[in-house]
Amino acid sequence: MIFRFATLAFLAFTLAACGRPAASPGGTDSAAAPSPSGRTSSGKAAPEGIPYAVWAAILADLERETDGPTEPEVVRAEAVTWNDGSLGCPEAGQSYTQALVDGYQLILEVDGERYDYRVGNAASVKLCEGGPLEGGG
Repeated sequence: MIFRFATLAFLAFTLAACGRPAASPGGTDSAAAPSPSGRTSSGKAAPEGIPYAVWAAILADLERETDGPTEPEVVRAEAVTWNDGSLGCPEAGQSYTQALVDGYQLILEVDGERYDYRVGNAASVKLCEGGPLEGGG
């Protein structure tokens, strides 16, 4: 009797866990945005498929890089599974986790300059300098 109860409880727990929606990389939910409109303070909406928190963090970093508010053109914005913790942008002398990392890549353009942002499951943004941007991105 106890064995049957434990088995049923385990089965119920497993089914409940399987029915939960998957979280997006970094534990952010693209439906939950700090702004009611899902837009940044400048009014720019996050690109489709990119969580608002990721978009806002990238725009904040881009402001630091460009020394002020910007209205970037989105060249590319997509969910990516990186081969390792370098997010496809390794730095010399660094070691990285050797596991698949879900995240995002956004390539933005401001005044003719392109900025290649990478985000992993820790949701910290990384500006990939010297990444593959030639040939239109």
